[in-house]
Amino acid sequence: MQVIVSDIDGTVLDVEPRIAAVLNELGVERPEGEAIRVSRALTGKQRDRFYDLFLSNKYLHLDQPIPAAVEQIGALQHETGLPLVYLSGRLANMSRETLAALTELGLPFETALLRPLRQRMMRTDRWKVSAIREHSYEPLHIFDDDSAILAALGEAFPDAALYDLSGPPAAPGGG
Repeated sequence: MQVIVSDIDGTVLDVEPRIAAVLNELGVERPEGEAIRVSRALTGKQRDRFYDLFLSNKYLHLDQPIPAAVEQIGALQHETGLPLVYLSGRLANMSRETLAALTELGLPFETALLRPLRQRMMRTDRWKVSAIREHSYEPLHIFDDDSAILAALGEAFPDAALYDLSGPPAAPGGG
């Protein structure tokens, strides 16, 4: 099935407020607007704890829509008539809250593919390529905020148009 594929974190939802809340809980100081940059510099147990909290439902309610991305994807859906598939490094245990947030965006979508817990440690670019292939999707348009992930998807699906929405920094872990 031909589809539009879109990432979630940092692409259609701004995760900076969630990252800031996680850093606050960890007691990590950061300049205003620098939560993503600071989160990428964490190491060891602090980094592990960060991801345990970031990839949980605790602060998902803080994610905010990115209106320009929602409008761009919506216009492309209207123009092409293609179904939208969300593809995210978010873990499957986040599905209920994620689906609610995506529904609120107002874009009709076919499904949201979230990473199974058993594949948590797989690199995000590899997981995304395998998930698209596993579901037999033929992506004609791919939206992501991580240029490395876009490059991997472009290599795997060379006929797809790639849209780099990295205006704001990418979410940690390319999610």
